[in-house]
Amino acid sequence: MGGLLDVLSWLVTLRPGFTIAVLAVITAFLAVGIGFRSPSADSSVFLDSESDVAVALNTLDERFGDSSQAVSATLLFRGDTLTPEGLAQIERAIKRVKTDADVSDILDEGRAVLAPSQVIAPVLGHDNFAGATQQALDNALEQIRTNDDLRSANTALESLTGIDVDGTPVAIASIRLRGSAPWEQITGAERAIDQLVRATDGPLVARSLSPALI
Repeated sequence: MGGLLDVLSWLVTLRPGFTIAVLAVITAFLAVGIGFRSPSADSSVFLDSESDVAVALNTLDERFGDSSQAVSATLLFRGDTLTPEGLAQIERAIKRVKTDADVSDILDEGRAVLAPSQVIAPVLGHDNFAGATQQALDNALEQIRTNDDLRSANTALESLTGIDVDGTPVAIASIRLRGSAPWEQITGAERAIDQLVRATDGPLVARSLSPALI
């Protein structure tokens, strides 16, 4: 790296015309490339590479994958996620997102939502997390972790929950939007998702990770 910097320093000092020409070519190349950029960046660019959230996002890409015709908005929940109150908040946030006028029209026709609450609900026997006890939830989680017949559910739950680098429990959910929708409509939906998730009451600190929010 030091040798490269020495070369660059020499070029700037002794060959300024050459340096300017190279920078002009690079700038032109990047300008052309803008037209070919992907409409959505990987949400993991916002996160520490060592974070369990970043690891979980990578695992989701590998195991569940995003259709080339879909854009995913990733929801991040921080706090005691695997509690009745935490899962109830996640479910309320997802319901608000799915029924919002700015979002519902462009939800992906396939698997529009992927969330830890959806993995747990079938084992718990219902999706009324607000009415569940912590003991009942812990029993469901134990079944998911230990029952060989629920191995796929355990894989999904491990991909969607974890501990962040600061020790805070976290959970993520994914909202899939149709990539064929107008880009302005997609970015508007992403902003609406963030506002809805942040405004959902509960013990968790929630937000959406999206390039549209930069």
